[in-house]
Amino acid sequence: AGLIVSGRTTHNSFERLIGNETTLHIMRSSHIPVLAVCAATQGLRQVVVATDFSNSSVKTAQVAAELMGGNGTIHLVHVDEPRDVIAGIPLHQGPSPSDIVAWFRRTSALLIGQSQLRVEPAVLSGEPVETLLEFSERIGASMIGAGSHGYSRVERMFLGSVSTALVRRSPFPVLVARGDR
Repeated sequence: AGLIVSGRTTHNSFERLIGNETTLHIMRSSHIPVLAVCAATQGLRQVVVATDFSNSSVKTAQVAAELMGGNGTIHLVHVDEPRDVIAGIPLHQGPSPSDIVAWFRRTSALLIGQSQLRVEPAVLSGEPVETLLEFSERIGASMIGAGSHGYSRVERMFLGSVSTALVRRSPFPVLVARGDR
């Protein structure tokens, strides 16, 4: 299969704690992209793909482009979290602006090819999940995509998981793909 489509339901805190979320289990264990839908997906014209510049971000954007049939707009969105500073020293060091521009150019070239697809890069600032959901709502997105790093439960506790939070909270269908390791 080239894509797994799974339905989404809302789970309470206890169900989340005991790991009773089938879509998330599939997403974390599968190397096949997973599309989590809450309702019928119609006409993918505006798709937001969250990017952290990883292989999984590129894979997610490529799968989204295929699902769109080469038409519409993919918004490649990088959310830069506000940086903590202690004594003038940043605790979080993100990619340089020139690295971001180079990544957007390479990924855009991969996606466009011979199609009519438009690629719109954006760099936003804020908490990633909230910022992605607000941006998606503002542009009228029909789907959100995010890469998965395949973190363990312990790693997710410390590092967080944007894809997990999006699957749980997004009113839009969510596409999750893992990149080649």
